[in-house]
Amino acid sequence: MVFKPIIEYIKLLGLEEELYIGIENKKEYFLYDKKEDNFYLYDFTLRNQKIIIEYNGVTFHPNKNKLTESEWKTWSEPYSNMKADEKYNYDQIKIKYAEKHGFKILEIWSDETVEDNINIIKDFLYNNIEL
Repeated sequence: MVFKPIIEYIKLLGLEEELYIGIENKKEYFLYDKKEDNFYLYDFTLRNQKIIIEYNGVTFHPNKNKLTESEWKTWSEPYSNMKADEKYNYDQIKIKYAEKHGFKILEIWSDETVEDNINIIKDFLYNNIEL
């Protein structure tokens, strides 16, 4: 729901060909870290613009700004069973790896309203897209 209107905006700008996203028969963008032998997948990428938007579902990504200390200690990712510290550190490595390769990153969260997330994304794109 968050990315659908953003995709329309990207189409209007004529940037659809550089969009990588895991919907509408497209694939997510990835970077490969040879040193760590690890692939990092990114939710929404405009490759040539060097823009990545990560949609963090609170079930799969711990939010340091919202979880209490007690919640942080008991949080675990449902598929991997990673604890909050481990998953948070992994997410930070993934973000820093993309930044190291020149990408500007925006993280949005599933516990924000769709409208707020859309507005945050539009502002981010407006300030970072070069036409």
